[in-house]
Amino acid sequence: MRKTITNQLIEQCREKIIGVQLKVKNSLVELKEDERGMGMVEIALIIIIIVALGITFKSEITKLLESIFSELDYSSLKG
Repeated sequence: MRKTITNQLIEQCREKIIGVQLKVKNSLVELKEDERGMGMVEIALIIIIIVALGITFKSEITKLLESIFSELDYSSLKG
């Protein structure tokens, strides 16, 4: 009698463990296939690249902007 109860308990534990394993597996598959946050990651990467390029070419960008602003005619603004 005790062996049957023990065997039944062991079988119930196995079933619960298998059920939990399946739930975890399904959750991981859903998480892997979920692409809702991908847009934010892409935007963050683009911003990081733009900032890195800005830091790398800071002096060239500054020279370019200074040459553009030096050629502008501000006399029409003095009214």
